[in-house]
Amino acid sequence: MSFSSIGGTYGLSGSGMDIDSIVTKLMMGQQAKSDALLQKKTVLEWQKTSYNTVYDDINNFRTTTFNYKLQGTLSPNKVSSSNTSVVTATANAEAANVNHSLVVDQ
Repeated sequence: MSFSSIGGTYGLSGSGMDIDSIVTKLMMGQQAKSDALLQKKTVLEWQKTSYNTVYDDINNFRTTTFNYKLQGTLSPNKVSSSNTSVVTATANAEAANVNHSLVVDQ
């Protein structure tokens, strides 16, 4: 009985069995399972990349929207006075868009 040879073929002396062929055929099933797992891993990595892209886009949109809202909250509405030594006023973004008149008689 022999398990090694110079050519690298493993076989049983005189048995007529091609052990290399048998091992190759047995490994084909394992290779198919390995290939399927590798393919599934690749698809999952693509999905992860896509989800990350969508998350980043949504996060950028949220940040931009928040910044616009913040600018609107902090920037005051316009207020004017014909005589600032008599009357001054301020208005923030929450102030209604209306006109007020104040007449001072003195």
